[in-house]
Amino acid sequence: MDARNWNKDLTPLVLETFIEKFLGTSLPETAPGFFFFFGVEYEKGQETKKAEVQAAIVNRQKGGEALDPLEPVHPDDITDWFDCYRSFLLPPGLTPDEQRRQFFAADVPFDMLDIQPVLLKIIELYNKGLTIRADNLR
Repeated sequence: MDARNWNKDLTPLVLETFIEKFLGTSLPETAPGFFFFFGVEYEKGQETKKAEVQAAIVNRQKGGEALDPLEPVHPDDITDWFDCYRSFLLPPGLTPDEQRRQFFAADVPFDMLDIQPVLLKIIELYNKGLTIRADNLR
């Protein structure tokens, strides 16, 4: 949810009620395991909302494991992604880091919102059998 819709008094209660009702249902032995993920997206400067969410996590009644907040994506992580798919995405003679630099030239952390559309386009080009080059992403 976006931070604008966070309500420190209501949101934790709604989540706890949802989990309680869901877990109160009898499921067959063959039912798969379930994971509940809930996240809050903040704009810069929303420290009060972050503190409220953190307090709700610390004071939660139903247990569960709190995951670390998502951080900007380091260029090495993008290089690792290209390395993982090197047999599909790398032209001959190009290293995963060189390929990353063609699409993400800066050596600074990136916001996932900036990376995801590019990677999705790369996947789309590959799935269509088209050449994967930075100038093909437009």
